[in-house]
Amino acid sequence: MPRLYLPNKLKRLSDKVESAESVTSGHPDKVADQISDGVLDAMYEECSNPNSEYFGQDPRVAAETLVSSKDLIVLAGEITPLLPDSFYQDVTKKVIADIGYNSKDIGLDYRDVKILVDYKRQSNDIAQGVDSSFGDKEQGAGDQGMMTGYAIDETPTLMPLPIYLAHNLAEMLEVLRRSGKVEELRPDGKSQVNVDYNCGNPWVRKLTLAAQHEPGVTLEDLYFILMPYIMDNLGNYFTEDTEVCINGTGVFEKGGPDGDTGLTGRKIVVDQYGSRAPVGGGAFSGKDPSKVDRSGAYMARHIAKNIVAAGLTHECFVEIGYTIGVAEPTGLIVQLYGLNGLAKGLSPEKLELAVRNEFPLKPAELIDYFDLKKPIYRDTATYGHMGREPVEKSGNNGCNYTTFPWEKTNRVEDLQKYLP
Repeated sequence: MPRLYLPNKLKRLSDKVESAESVTSGHPDKVADQISDGVLDAMYEECSNPNSEYFGQDPRVAAETLVSSKDLIVLAGEITPLLPDSFYQDVTKKVIADIGYNSKDIGLDYRDVKILVDYKRQSNDIAQGVDSSFGDKEQGAGDQGMMTGYAIDETPTLMPLPIYLAHNLAEMLEVLRRSGKVEELRPDGKSQVNVDYNCGNPWVRKLTLAAQHEPGVTLEDLYFILMPYIMDNLGNYFTEDTEVCINGTGVFEKGGPDGDTGLTGRKIVVDQYGSRAPVGGGAFSGKDPSKVDRSGAYMARHIAKNIVAAGLTHECFVEIGYTIGVAEPTGLIVQLYGLNGLAKGLSPEKLELAVRNEFPLKPAELIDYFDLKKPIYRDTATYGHMGREPVEKSGNNGCNYTTFPWEKTNRVEDLQKYLP
């Protein structure tokens, strides 16, 4: 059987083709991200526990994870307060078990894994610019860099269509596996879509799925099993000209950490907007919100999404610059693409003033605004930090996740009052 389903010659004219990819929770890089964010969540839980000796402390976490081979995981980075190694090892095993890696045959076994811990405390040089305990200085940014946000009105979540569809397909594999509807699937997987915008009538020109599976499952089996779900998931974006490739090498039995090494922060484009918008700062997972490359990016998305939701534009890009140890942002750029706001007389200067008036931009302010000192982070480590909708799923922490605070469009009326 050919690897491409319905490989018809294209019959349409195109003005733009754009691609995006996503990965499942069992992808090695995402295993690393989830462990790092699992450690961050565990630190918030421990420091909010009245029975803990660490109760009341404000964690500072920069947790990096290396997932290598079938039985080695390395935890490194800076954490204050620093807990015993066994605490982090237990967290790591729980995350691996929750993902579904319970046998060496599928790539990793949480019960038989070697976990090396090499955490140290946060540098005092950084802490004195971030912690309120160092004099009366206002809390500064935990790092320097440019943090970006983006929104566009082409999907219900105001995300670019390619990354929206790629996440949906990857999460489809996850739901099919966890629900038991497709027992042949294993945790590792990837998706990729090529969206042809066809002069305003987008369709999926080609989609690629890499789906880890049990031994003995053939390509014919996978096409027969998965095609109905793929077509239902893509809806009208799937056409008679759509090409589908499943497991391009022909077989995907060896996956997870057994097939590839995973590192925290290696999927920052997947975590954000696909190829549509620039990414700034650094990776998100494993970092507490004093690191503005995480919290600042959340605010940039929140601003852009509310501007689009307010009808000021159909597409918006936001960039916020920070300097380590300094509270006030060093720069703010808000760009509108299309009509509406600017066409109605909302000048760029007035738009920037509106953003500065309506949204907190200093690190301590935006942490309070989003209430970020909570164990909410492991759920962000799969299927994108942006554009998330409430979905019932059995993964991650074993509960349903809700809309993240930076995804709320609660500032629409506040922004509309700046229109002339």
